[in-house]
Amino acid sequence: MAPPPRRFQLPIFSGKSIPTLGLSPTSQNRTLTALSRRADAAAVTSMYDMLFHAAYDGDLRHFKRLVRALDKGRGRLREAVEAARLDGVGALHVAAVAGSLEVCSYMVEGLRVGVDPVDDEGKIAKLKSLGSEAVETKDYPSASEFYTKAMDLDPDDASLFSNRSLCWLRMGDGQKALLDARECRRMRPDWPKACYRQGAALMLLKDYGSACEALFDGFKLDPENADIEHALREAMKSLKISQGNEVK
Repeated sequence: MAPPPRRFQLPIFSGKSIPTLGLSPTSQNRTLTALSRRADAAAVTSMYDMLFHAAYDGDLRHFKRLVRALDKGRGRLREAVEAARLDGVGALHVAAVAGSLEVCSYMVEGLRVGVDPVDDEGKIAKLKSLGSEAVETKDYPSASEFYTKAMDLDPDDASLFSNRSLCWLRMGDGQKALLDARECRRMRPDWPKACYRQGAALMLLKDYGSACEALFDGFKLDPENADIEHALREAMKSLKISQGNEVK
């Protein structure tokens, strides 16, 4: 009689074991890996279920424990909560419907969880589009507001500072135009348009020497740019005139 198949103890199955069926070690490892992944997914789903029950019941202490368990020590508690969705519903929805105010407060004020994760990229693109449309109609105050709102979502987009600098320039506010242009150039020092924006703001402020320097930097980066070349010539002309007036 053949000996019974050896059995391998798989801890994740809570004490249950599975037969190896005489498979090679490599095949056994592949099988066990696949089963472990399925078990992990099942475990996470089960934890989501417990998390939602805690949210519904208003059991804040248990809810926090489950959040920490889902986070696995990564320090991204908000992401752990927002990733927990069953049939498209999030934990905050469940807590809000149940009137579990403490759990809601913890998620919103403590973890900054939103009711629905915002599609920031889509919203930024829309705000940029609205800003461009406002610029085309010369509605610079509205355009600057759209760009400012977009900056709240993406403060590292140099093009937003460039666009808002143009708005300030057209509204005659040289100081604000210069601040945005400098920030734009700090983010993208090799971008010719950033130099151009800075030069334009300095021209408005009648700082012709600094304007020449900024525009010359832009010209070196893009010597074929007709707008920068023209602005540089105008800046040099204005500098020469201002120096002549000082001599008088």
